[in-house]
Amino acid sequence: MENSSKQRLWIWLLLAISLSLNLYGITRGLPNGDQDWANDSIAPLGPLVYAKSMLYQEPWSSKYPPFHYMVLTLLYAPYAVYLYVTGDLTAPTAHYPYGLRDPQFALMILTLIARVASALMGTGIVLVSYLTVKLLYGRVAGLISGFLLATSCAVIYYSHNANIDVPQLFWISLALYSFVCLLNTYETRHYVLLGIFSAFAIGTKDSAYALFPGLAISLIWFHIRHEQATSERHRWLSALFHRKLLYGFCTFVIALILVFNIPFNWQGFVEHVQFHLGRTVRVSGVIKQSASIVQGDLTLIGRYLFYFSQAGGLPAFLLLVVGFLYCLARFPQKSWPLVIPIVTYYLFFLRATGTSHLRYGLPVYLILTWQAGKLASDLMVSKKIPRLLSTAAVLLILVYSGLYGLSLDLLLLRDSRYAAERWMEQNIPGGAVIAALRPEYSLPRFPVGAKVRHVNNDRRYEIVGDVESEWDDYVVVDISLPGRIKHMPKIYRLLHERGFCPIASFKTEPPLFSSDVFHAVNPNIVVFQHNHQPALCIEVPDVQENHSAREGRLLAGAQ
Repeated sequence: MENSSKQRLWIWLLLAISLSLNLYGITRGLPNGDQDWANDSIAPLGPLVYAKSMLYQEPWSSKYPPFHYMVLTLLYAPYAVYLYVTGDLTAPTAHYPYGLRDPQFALMILTLIARVASALMGTGIVLVSYLTVKLLYGRVAGLISGFLLATSCAVIYYSHNANIDVPQLFWISLALYSFVCLLNTYETRHYVLLGIFSAFAIGTKDSAYALFPGLAISLIWFHIRHEQATSERHRWLSALFHRKLLYGFCTFVIALILVFNIPFNWQGFVEHVQFHLGRTVRVSGVIKQSASIVQGDLTLIGRYLFYFSQAGGLPAFLLLVVGFLYCLARFPQKSWPLVIPIVTYYLFFLRATGTSHLRYGLPVYLILTWQAGKLASDLMVSKKIPRLLSTAAVLLILVYSGLYGLSLDLLLLRDSRYAAERWMEQNIPGGAVIAALRPEYSLPRFPVGAKVRHVNNDRRYEIVGDVESEWDDYVVVDISLPGRIKHMPKIYRLLHERGFCPIASFKTEPPLFSSDVFHAVNPNIVVFQHNHQPALCIEVPDVQENHSAREGRLLAGAQ
């Protein structure tokens, strides 16, 4: 009984650490009208648009599948009812202020609801992973792998955001847990749960589809072997059409049909599929630019390994790599069924999509932490290494991982945009016209009374749009976007030719254990002013300097 109490205490401590890291700084950049400081955030308006289309039976299509929109719509509902009952929402409209009496506050609450949902799901991933690894490799391995996930700056960052990456990973973790349970017991309910959670994962973000061919191959192989060992019917064909497999498959299909609302939203579903056939199902840009396919694959794999080193810090990354090889060699029966989904995910998504980002690799990172946990737990009880030395080494890796994750939280609250906002409040006069170079999620909030023009530029970030001294007093730009780093000299030159010079630059010094990985955190904000007073211009940075290291870090969080 005492041992069981200690186990529960460790689990609760792990979950408390995870939830604290996910919630710390959750109000970053709020209130901010209907904007958010995260790329591809679906808050605050996405779920409301989805709810409206369902109520009025309008075709609905989006870049992402509808399931997380459904989840957030349900979470929004009580607050929306409260707004209506109290009179804070009257005559809803499609444009700001959307019929809200206090739009800044109401939209902030909606965004916080979406962010807290991600934070809870991020902690849910840690719990489900602990349970999965406990089944695979033991309790201690589960605690260590859970801690590596809880303190990963990738999980922490996306748990702060109202986008769909952590929700997708949550459903993937539940699907993988069901798969591991299934291989232990072969109970019907695990086949059904695997089908449901797989559909939820794909219904949250399409890329999850690439994992499940590998899971299906592993599942069918082990299912046939189990049936042949336990049944008098030894034919593989009869095992293939066993009712348990059919239950799981039918549940998966029905859940997908319901999630995408195919009978009543066929047009939106077709538009969604066509969008991804044109955008996702192609060849990685890294492979296209390489001299050979082999070189391209090696470069792409190397890039994702670099991203993983950024996700949890170098010590944790080494534990991940060695742990993967260790478990594959030492525990092949438990490990290779999880390797096949990694292979299909690489072939059908990571290799097939045009761009590469850290968040795309999160399902692989999740599985790698499991093997890292097993290696660390075995090191701590190994008789070949002095226990004090091995335990100290593991603890040092975990401490570093914890400080690395915490540094992201500290950076969230010291985001450079806060300093830029204070400076603009004090130095930009009321009525000034500010040209704000998109994307909007990477920009600070602007002073009340300023006239802000959001300016588009081309996809390569080479051109500064229609910025002109005839009507713009200031230009505000995030100069640290990955594409802009390459073209920084050109941006400065073009703005100089149009009569603007830099007068202020904002970039917070990262903490000691730096996780300055994501460009949407702590961007380099530069303010340009029309050159009425040249003496005010600050010194132009050495735009020819080597930015490759910074660009490489930012590529990890480029979306």
